[in-house]
Amino acid sequence: MRNAPAGKSSLRVSTTLDHSHEPSFSVVPRIVLGLSLSAALLVGVGGWAATTNLNGAIMAPGSITVEQHAKTVQHRDGGVVGAILVRDGQAVRADEVLIRIDDAQTRAELAIVRGQMVELSAKKARLMAERDGLRSIAFPSTLLGGDAETLSILDGESRMFRGNLSSRDSQRQQLELQIGQVAEELAGLIKQKDAKRDELVILTSEHTKLQGLVDKNLFESVDFR
Repeated sequence: MRNAPAGKSSLRVSTTLDHSHEPSFSVVPRIVLGLSLSAALLVGVGGWAATTNLNGAIMAPGSITVEQHAKTVQHRDGGVVGAILVRDGQAVRADEVLIRIDDAQTRAELAIVRGQMVELSAKKARLMAERDGLRSIAFPSTLLGGDAETLSILDGESRMFRGNLSSRDSQRQQLELQIGQVAEELAGLIKQKDAKRDELVILTSEHTKLQGLVDKNLFESVDFR
């Protein structure tokens, strides 16, 4: 009966000894591993962003605003920004240039409009000269000292004017010839009319004489009328 407690004591001691030999749990290696993976991810993404070239761009309308006393700065017609002349947070004065719009497209459109104006002015001068029956075109003085394109337009209008003038002269000559032919034909018809009138006078005189002879029974003819 006394040995039973001793057995229980030995069991407790062995149980305590078994717990003392279990391995301990540590989070330090796991934290180090997580930090290493995060650093490798950041380095990889940063290297890719630094070495990769993007060949495309996204175009979208936008406006410029300031952080305090916000004001919208927008060009009236819009366009492509050629240069930004101020920095973020920089103080500016009234009427100071902030950005410069690339005017390549505007200059091209202006050149087209100017060319059309020159062409219309030259055409107007040609049509007025043709209307007034002039032998040459009086171009405006503003067009005479123009560039090569302006001189080319003036030369084209001059050649067209000379061609139209030659065509009108030819038509005028043909009409004059027709008028002369009609006048000669009219003169011939008038002469024929005069001849017929003289012939009628002669026939009337002969008829009167013959009628007198018939009335006196001095002339007999069944065919006499």
